[in-house]
Amino acid sequence: MPEVKVETCTQVEGKIFLGLSIISEGIVSHHCQKYTEKLHQNRPISVRDLSVFGRPVYLKIPRRQFYCPSCQRYPTEIIDFLGLKKRHTKRYEQNVYERVQQSSMEQVGREEGLSYDEIKGIFDSAINLQKKTSWEPVKRISLDEISMRKGQGNLVTVVGDISSGNLIEMIDIMSGNTPIVK
Repeated sequence: MPEVKVETCTQVEGKIFLGLSIISEGIVSHHCQKYTEKLHQNRPISVRDLSVFGRPVYLKIPRRQFYCPSCQRYPTEIIDFLGLKKRHTKRYEQNVYERVQQSSMEQVGREEGLSYDEIKGIFDSAINLQKKTSWEPVKRISLDEISMRKGQGNLVTVVGDISSGNLIEMIDIMSGNTPIVK
């Protein structure tokens, strides 16, 4: 991961905790595009990252907020490998998304120690990101219904691109949330 340095490494109950520090002294304000080094506050957060040697890894990352004298605002530092208000790194979420496509949400949840709602949130977030970044015209689609939880009857409609084999949308019929497929 660029722009960070590992300060500490500890192992507790089979989990690895890495304390990170950010190399840069300041940030460019998102509001006025001026550089500032005036640190207002630093609240470290713990986020999940990819496992190492079969052990879960957690990163303790400083969440720094600065004061910008130019615009008189308090911008929070943007960390490239971490989304806003996320508790998992982007690469961890991508890994979970790819694994769910090969198996099921329940199986990945058991293996990673994540709840069904966390897995579904990661999956939905990855799908939305994929839609924004790689939308191409679709010529042939497939429609299918699958159960999200075996034996529960929670059905969703799956819309896929036959040519590329990509998932386009999952529509939750039971909750009434029916996203529009472009």
